[in-house]
Amino acid sequence: GAPKRHQGAMTLTWQKSWEIPKMPLGTAELWRFGPNGPPMNVMDTCSVSQTLWIANQQDLFGFELAALEADQNLSNDIHFAHFSSSNGQVNRIRCGQLGQQSVVVAVDAAGGVLVAPSQVDSKLPPLKLLNVAHNMEQGTSTWGIGLPPPEDGDDAGPLLVSANDHWLKAWWPSPGTSSTSRGSRGQSWQLQQAKGRTAPDKSPIPVWHFGENLPSIDVMHKRAIVASLGGEVSVLNLLPPSQLDPAPETPAEVHIIEELPQLDQDLSCKHPPRWPLHDDPKTVRCFGHAESRRVWNVCWIPLRSIRTISSEVSALGGSMNENNTLEWTARPSGSAVPAEIIRNVLSLLGPQELLQRVQILNRQHAHLAQEQVLSSKRTEQMALIFSENTVWLTDGCLNMRCKLTLPFNGAFAHVVHMPGLSAVIISTKMGSPTYPLAAVTVLRRQRSLRFELRVRDLAVETDFRDLGWPRNIIVGMAAVEDRLFILYSSCRLVCHHLALENRPQRSAHGPQGTEQATTGTQTDLGPTTSDQASL
Repeated sequence: GAPKRHQGAMTLTWQKSWEIPKMPLGTAELWRFGPNGPPMNVMDTCSVSQTLWIANQQDLFGFELAALEADQNLSNDIHFAHFSSSNGQVNRIRCGQLGQQSVVVAVDAAGGVLVAPSQVDSKLPPLKLLNVAHNMEQGTSTWGIGLPPPEDGDDAGPLLVSANDHWLKAWWPSPGTSSTSRGSRGQSWQLQQAKGRTAPDKSPIPVWHFGENLPSIDVMHKRAIVASLGGEVSVLNLLPPSQLDPAPETPAEVHIIEELPQLDQDLSCKHPPRWPLHDDPKTVRCFGHAESRRVWNVCWIPLRSIRTISSEVSALGGSMNENNTLEWTARPSGSAVPAEIIRNVLSLLGPQELLQRVQILNRQHAHLAQEQVLSSKRTEQMALIFSENTVWLTDGCLNMRCKLTLPFNGAFAHVVHMPGLSAVIISTKMGSPTYPLAAVTVLRRQRSLRFELRVRDLAVETDFRDLGWPRNIIVGMAAVEDRLFILYSSCRLVCHHLALENRPQRSAHGPQGTEQATTGTQTDLGPTTSDQASL
């Protein structure tokens, strides 16, 4: 039967927590942009060291989050780390992990790449690299950064960068030790080399060639998803440099593959979501779309982090009786199999087997199958792809599951994933001055792999618009758990607390902004033309 409408709905709420009107960022003016215009994002947070990092022109500053939250008046001396970049304006910074070291990376308009330890007490010196233009000797303006997150472990992969020469390049730095001029041993950075390169070579290794500019990069579980303004979106397995094949000189051809999933008569998808195996020999998969050729942002969304919405309709079809369940027993004794053994066996199955077969086969242990999809050990990843006017949700093989038209201009935007809220926050630079931020929430119907996207404007600020351009632009955005930090070009820092709450159903227009669901869908996540990828 058709699912019934929910009495409640997931609603994203936010509240201003504190602000610092003028962050101490040296003598340079943050709003004095170079010829490339505003930077993409000059702020990030390190979850390991609990440090807020901000770049101002050519300098990088790190502040302890606890100190900022305890004293917004800055009445006490704020202890911070300070590093100098190269001669160009910093375009973007990003925190992550290289080897066993949490780091912050800054890239700039002159091709400079600064790798600095995120822990203030680290003995590692900063590492300065130069992203030289392909087949040339001078640096090229660099915009994209790809870094493994801390949860990926010690040997998670390389540092990826992208630049105006349309190339994705990589270094493999890791902490090590070396001899000093006095003969003692000290900490230093070591670079893994590709085949045919010698140890002193600090030039980047070409990985992939794009047809156009400004690729966006995200890395998780040794896979990079990369997109550019030409419409190319690729997933690459991050192999060690010794196993890399030479990068192709010609950009990959983009094929338009966006198609609505084929449905059976009962509106179940014939092709469930797919995730490549970790030993998949294919290193590149491509996604293309017909509506827009300009992709500005991509990010991984772990399947386990997507918030579920319950339904009054049983996903088991209502045909099974609690008394007619299969009992899993051990032979020849016939004794019941312990739940822990069942969990271990279920961990070997994919999400589609767990939700389409196991929970239907055995009602008694259906909850174990549902728990397994949300396990912290699962590595399945969805992807969000943002163009100027559309956002797509795909599976790990870039097969489209659903999409949504954006009610703002997404050009030059920056995105931050907040996994605890199942949302991605978008900072627009070409959008409405009243709503400079928006949130795309990803939801999944409980007991299935049917998804929905919702977008909501965040009216976070209205009292600073008397400042003229370029002093009123959001140039930095970062998140820690449920806290969202926003940095304006006037050096004003604001912290908001966000929450995803199950509230009674009401009008889509509220006092905190407007919300739009995927075209044709309701809050019950029922079958629709724009969300047909379901089990």
